[in-house]
Amino acid sequence: MKIRSFAHKGLKRLYTEGNAKGVPADTVEKLRKVFAFLEAMHEADESRVTGHPRLTFVIDDEREIRDLNLEDYH
Repeated sequence: MKIRSFAHKGLKRLYTEGNAKGVPADTVEKLRKVFAFLEAMHEADESRVTGHPRLTFVIDDEREIRDLNLEDYH
């Protein structure tokens, strides 16, 4: 699926520029792997995972990812 938009500025910077400013340093490599996973995904159900912090997003009718965000629920 294509990642179309971001709610989190740090995630957008990491994805588009490779710049990790704005995301926790200890999550950068994991986030890069998650980006690759999301891009390779074919169905929304493939994204059902748990953990902290979490990436949240919306998959629209065109099967594109929108409003990708990084949230830490406690």
